[in-house]
Amino acid sequence: DGFAPAKNDDMWRDRLYGLMAKHSAPGCLVGTYTVAGHVRRGLAEAGFEVAKKPGFGRKRERLEAVWPDGKNDEAVPDPYVCLPDRATFQNVAVVGAGIAGACVANAFARRGYRVSVFDAASGPASGASGNPLGLVMPRIDAADTMQARLLLQCYFRALQFYAHLDDEAKIPVTARHFAQNDKERTRFEKVLADPPLDESWLTGEWVNDSPVLLHHGAIMVRPTKVVEALLDHPNISCVWNAPVSEIDDLRNDIGEATLVIVTAGWTSGTMMTHAGLSLAGKLGQVDWTDQLAPCVTSARADGSYIVRTDNTLLFGATFERVKAGETPDCSEEARQSNLEAAMRLAPDWMQDVDRSDLKSRASVRGTTPDRMPIAGVLFETGSVLPVLGPLAHGIDVCEPVPHQPLNYTLTGLGARGFTFAPLLADLIVSQALGEPLPLARSEVEQVSPLRFLIRAVRKGTTYP
Repeated sequence: DGFAPAKNDDMWRDRLYGLMAKHSAPGCLVGTYTVAGHVRRGLAEAGFEVAKKPGFGRKRERLEAVWPDGKNDEAVPDPYVCLPDRATFQNVAVVGAGIAGACVANAFARRGYRVSVFDAASGPASGASGNPLGLVMPRIDAADTMQARLLLQCYFRALQFYAHLDDEAKIPVTARHFAQNDKERTRFEKVLADPPLDESWLTGEWVNDSPVLLHHGAIMVRPTKVVEALLDHPNISCVWNAPVSEIDDLRNDIGEATLVIVTAGWTSGTMMTHAGLSLAGKLGQVDWTDQLAPCVTSARADGSYIVRTDNTLLFGATFERVKAGETPDCSEEARQSNLEAAMRLAPDWMQDVDRSDLKSRASVRGTTPDRMPIAGVLFETGSVLPVLGPLAHGIDVCEPVPHQPLNYTLTGLGARGFTFAPLLADLIVSQALGEPLPLARSEVEQVSPLRFLIRAVRKGTTYP
């Protein structure tokens, strides 16, 4: 009996009632089959109005509790989930025309908003989103953590989101994921022993006594075609050769009643100097040839990846730290690193490659210290620090976190931009429109722009 406190006391711990009260809106209705005395008392002490009601079927009685009007006027704010009242805006401006910007622009355009996309380049997907081919496959953890759930949700939302695109933009593929080291081999073994997905999505095989994950639902994308398709909407207009150095400068041109979302990859932080985003640039080079005989679409990965479809074979990418102001240039050293990884993953494919035909492309990806993206409403470090101060002493914040209701960002997507962008674009739209969020509170915490500052305050360290 899952509802009987005597048999499932974990479900009715004293801490539960306070948490229920904290998250209850006026009129919130709680119902349960149990009418145990300590459950009634726990709900009442937390502030609910409790009453016994007639039961159903063989159950003579049930319990009903209502959260009264006005009870949560002084609820403790949750610093991670800044849910501003719906801001009044007429138009939307997106800075950056990569996959993040295209997903955000498309999401607002489908809601009927007029969207202007600004980019410093002369066309879409000029940065990290512009490689000839990309691979959308899941990262699967052995443990059921909030991060693991978020990664899987992003993956499945991406597959759903790209499904409507034509076959030139995306290609189904089974991706073989090889373990890089002993730690990853152990993780793969745990995943296959207790898989989080059924066999239509995930199976395994053994190669040289090492487990290999087979992701049957993965897709290969042609990034530029994907971005172009998303921006091809009657409500979207693109402004090319339009660099943006600061949000405030852009707002002077477009007006105050415009929602601004910065999606400019690793350069996003320089446009929002008061937001204190923790971003680093990682230079990534890919190499490819389109001179091969046609073949079956295939993909292999182990940290690096190699993909093959039609006449094209692409492999990479490097992951080198880059300093602000440096130009992303291709190098022979990076090509050699990619060749070594490709030979490790697919020696049978590489024997067909004429290395004199290889082409290279380098771009900079924005990354964060915890390798998770940043998505949400912006804050100003100076005004937020006093509010977060109690966290340094283990005390809850006592007032709402100041935020900028018309300024948002989606950045720090690293090497998984095409996987992260669709669901996190949904998150930003939901926040801006005051709608229910597509993620749980604990998952919102994983991508909150405020998370690095909160962690620094709790540890008593300097930020950023």
